[in-house]
Formats: sequence, C-alpha cells, structure tokens
Amino acid sequence: DPLMNTFRGNLVHILLIQVQKLKVDVETEMIAMEAMMSQQDFNMEVMATVPAFASLVAVCKGLSVFWDRLSISGGRHRAYLELRLRLRYLPT
Repeated sequence: DPLMNTFRGNLVHILLIQVQKLKVDVETEMIAMEAMMSQQDFNMEVMATVPAFASLVAVCKGLSVFWDRLSISGGRHRAYLELRLRLRYLPT
C-alpha cells in the first residue's frame, strides 16, 4: 500500500532530517547576524549623533549672526523685534 509506505517509510525520516538541518542553518545565520550587528554598534551610535551635532552647529551659527547684528547695529530693540518675528513663524 503506497499510502502506508509514505507514513511508515523513509520519507518521514528524511523530512525530519531536512527540517532539523534547516533549523541549524537558520540558527547559524542568526548567530552570524548578531555578531555583525554587535560590530556595527559604534557606527550606529555615530550615525545617531551626527544630526544632533549638525543641529547644534546650526543653532550656534544662528546665534552668532544674531549677536553680530545686535552689536553692529546697536539697536537692541530692532534685534529683539527681529528675533521675535522669526520665532513666531517657526514650524512646529
């Protein structure tokens, strides 16, 4: 009977071996992926700090330009009004 041979024969045994081999391959790849990710931790941290550093530089530059205008023009009230106008229309 071919149907009974399917369940009692070598097919089930071979399928179980193949599933176990696949499981071992997946676990090996997962270990390799985790090792690669742990090596890339420093790169990820650097990439995360670059936008913050760029924002800090932009703010410092803006404050420097504002301070220069304030000291050159001598008109503190004009600089105050300009700053107030610019801060009013910042995107949220």
